[in-house]
Amino acid sequence: MRTSRRAKLEKIIGYEFRDRSLLDTALTHKSYCYPNKIGSNERLEFLGDSVLQLCVGEYLYLKYPDKDEGLLTRIRSNTVQRDTLAHCARLLKLGSLIKLGPSERNTGGSDKDSILEDAFEALIGALYLDGGLDVARSFVIKCLEDVMCDKRSGFQDSKTRLQELAQAQGAQIEYECMTIEGPPHNRRFTVCVKKDDMVLGTGKGRTKKEAELRAARVALARNDERGNVGVSKKD
Repeated sequence: MRTSRRAKLEKIIGYEFRDRSLLDTALTHKSYCYPNKIGSNERLEFLGDSVLQLCVGEYLYLKYPDKDEGLLTRIRSNTVQRDTLAHCARLLKLGSLIKLGPSERNTGGSDKDSILEDAFEALIGALYLDGGLDVARSFVIKCLEDVMCDKRSGFQDSKTRLQELAQAQGAQIEYECMTIEGPPHNRRFTVCVKKDDMVLGTGKGRTKKEAELRAARVALARNDERGNVGVSKKD
């Protein structure tokens, strides 16, 4: 990794690596390894996943002492899901730093959720090995605290919350994929959520699930103060 780009990432993270080979390995995808005879980020991703689960679990345990195990598990699950971690990786611009083999590079691997998620978890593993648990914990909380503290959704994802509101009112909602754009490796989906013939919200995303979540989030934001699932006008 070029020194200037590495330094920029370290500045964003707020941590300077003592062993910079750990950072390089964290951002090396397996597709790059065989022809170059170096190690990939898979082992660091394995470690980082465990550290991530610990840090999120510890944070939730201390933050919400009155919440039961079942609810804390759901919050943690929503926090560490692929879409969320890939989004964090994009905010850090990890995609431009990941070393990829020609095939992955030519098919948009730098923006694939699975590759970004793995790199983000590998980065956590690298931070843990280089700086210890306190450093890794600080990074995890900095990236994910807003997700863990999002009380607006009642600790649920937007689709679940919207569905519960609709069911409570005896209403039926459905999601409709309106458009699919872009090449196979870089799709963009536009989805709307509807009650009867009324559009409650629309959303865009790299997957249908991501687009549906964003559509549901828009619908919830338009929800009136009485909690009715509905809007005064169509999109």
